[in-house]
Amino acid sequence: MCNNIERYYREREARWGMAKEGEQPAIEALVRKFNERFSDNIVPIRYDNLWFERYDPNQVEWVKGCSDYYLDISSNGNDSVYMYVEVKIKNTTFDATITGGIRSGQQISKYGCASFYLDVVPVHRNMNDFCERANINKSHFIIMFTDSKFETIRLISLSEINSLIQNGWKGAVISEFGANYGKRSYLIPIDATHNIDNLSDNQIRNYLSKTISI
Repeated sequence: MCNNIERYYREREARWGMAKEGEQPAIEALVRKFNERFSDNIVPIRYDNLWFERYDPNQVEWVKGCSDYYLDISSNGNDSVYMYVEVKIKNTTFDATITGGIRSGQQISKYGCASFYLDVVPVHRNMNDFCERANINKSHFIIMFTDSKFETIRLISLSEINSLIQNGWKGAVISEFGANYGKRSYLIPIDATHNIDNLSDNQIRNYLSKTISI
């Protein structure tokens, strides 16, 4: 078990390193997508750095749940609105949820689609803790799932993820998978997230906050 845990942390650090390099081009790809539909002035601002200046993430666990960016969106001279965006670059999906069954001795629900990994601890826990401490509506805290080429961008709010975990997906319980490391991830159905190209204007508006917590 110790070797598995060490391997988990080594591989997690490698994933985080690759993710950090891809976050800026990923958020720029998201902004381009929005600009294809709207004539807004959209400025992506690094958000976690603002919080890490106030709270040392090596000492304060919940601050690690801060979103990577927020978008400052202004339109036709109107007051700005904002979107908190956490970038998750996922080149690998979990395909066993298409059919369900037993994987590595663990029962996997049948979603009828592949799924994204989302660490139960610390990622999901810290995002919730951060929103609660920063007084951020979890409907406005958006997780962006994309691959390293940003060919497909999918969005889902933390509120929607919490609802999935509590209520399931089309009658299926949201599965957790341990990946043989002892660290567990929620398996978030890809079809429960929203392709940005298919989001309605009203859905996008529901993701926007009138204020920013700084």
